Amino acid sequence: MKKFAKRYTRHLSKTLNLLKRRDFEYLRHILRKKSGINRSGEAEDKLKMYKYLETLLAGREKSIPGENVLKAINNFQQGKAQIDSMPVILDYCDTHLGCNISPPCGKCFLPPMSKIVYNFTGNEFKGLEKALICADVIIVGSLSEIMLDKNYPGIVNSMSTNETPRFSHISNGVLIKNHVKNIVGKVRSILVSLDAHIPGIYGKLQGKSMHLNLILSGLKDLADAKQKVGTRFPNVFLSFTISKENVDIFKDYYEYFLNPGYSIDVILLNRLNKFTNANPGRFREKFVFDFDEQIITDTTYFGIIKDLKKLSRNRKVLFFELIDYLTCYPILGKNNSSGFEGPVCPLPWIYMNCSIHGEVKLCCYSPTNLGNWREHGLDAVWNGKKMIRIRNQIANFGVALECLQGSCPVVHKLRYILQQERVAYGIDDLKKDWRRYAPMIRPFIEEVCKGTLRETPVFFDNPGH
Repeated sequence: MKKFAKRYTRHLSKTLNLLKRRDFEYLRHILRKKSGINRSGEAEDKLKMYKYLETLLAGREKSIPGENVLKAINNFQQGKAQIDSMPVILDYCDTHLGCNISPPCGKCFLPPMSKIVYNFTGNEFKGLEKALICADVIIVGSLSEIMLDKNYPGIVNSMSTNETPRFSHISNGVLIKNHVKNIVGKVRSILVSLDAHIPGIYGKLQGKSMHLNLILSGLKDLADAKQKVGTRFPNVFLSFTISKENVDIFKDYYEYFLNPGYSIDVILLNRLNKFTNANPGRFREKFVFDFDEQIITDTTYFGIIKDLKKLSRNRKVLFFELIDYLTCYPILGKNNSSGFEGPVCPLPWIYMNCSIHGEVKLCCYSPTNLGNWREHGLDAVWNGKKMIRIRNQIANFGVALECLQGSCPVVHKLRYILQQERVAYGIDDLKKDWRRYAPMIRPFIEEVCKGTLRETPVFFDNPGH
């Protein structure tokens, strides 16, 4: 009885603290987990679904993804609005599996949630076959820690057919060590969210010190296994979300991961900004991560980018800012000598972000809903009126009206340049009177591209990458 009372008091105290901090999202996660909702869904049904995908991809001609890439690049470079290619990158948002870091990271765009019960029955990929067959890269689990899925080995195998792995995903890296054999040579790329290499700072921003040790050990094991097998897959990206708490360690972080023992391909600088999140402060190891207070200034952010571009020149590990990450998409793994002609952002031509229930988003930076592929069909969304208008606007002006509504890195840099140049109008004016101001921003879009991979393309099939 005393043990029960002690446990009840502890849970009550935790609940009251969450209510006091108005951390309703995490409280909902705890309550749903305790109620057993997190265990909903049948693993066997999901495994059958990925067996279906494996059969689908194994049955396609090997040349189809490459042919689709070339079509997509041609459409993109010509700025065509209605296109004859399918998505090169298909980002399929699966059901939420939760996260093995708790409480959630202070920066977390979508705090850990219990698994969502399906709204329908049947094969989740039904209707997406045309896109799946053509896709060069398939991203799954972008709203969860995919390695928590008991079917992870089956998911990997389903997309590693025809010799070239297609599966990519994000991860916090904690479980890499457990899945090295499943990953090597079978996963295209892994983007690991890692905001510090120092235990104390990592503990404030993400997980516990033991989590960091597991991540670093897993990355070393992965590098060793890649070398033994003789493969470059997976390409490993480290995503560093910069804030006031870790801004002073970023250069040391970059130098630390130059160690060939980790075999890192790219370090990607991400940024907190008020356009992406409105979460309350998160308590982590006697430290409160206050989102608004942790945002660094534009001057500091772009200054760091300039310094790191110089530091990383001719180094083994590439340094990307977010715009680099966007502009490398058309030729990821493809040595296309024509480089980066065409609009600044290729995503509407090559990328499709679709959810399990059918919603299609413009991209991961924009909340704009383009339609529902389950209700209207794939072609009606991919070449629908809204998508055609967006492609036209990006081709003509550099950005589309919908790009202004989210956290687009191109818009973020454009805002900074307009302020630096003391231009009489800004992003807010663009939102209010698009027709008037959109034609005026083209020269500034060219400034946005300076210093990015549009000037010095990187090809991942070059030696060393």
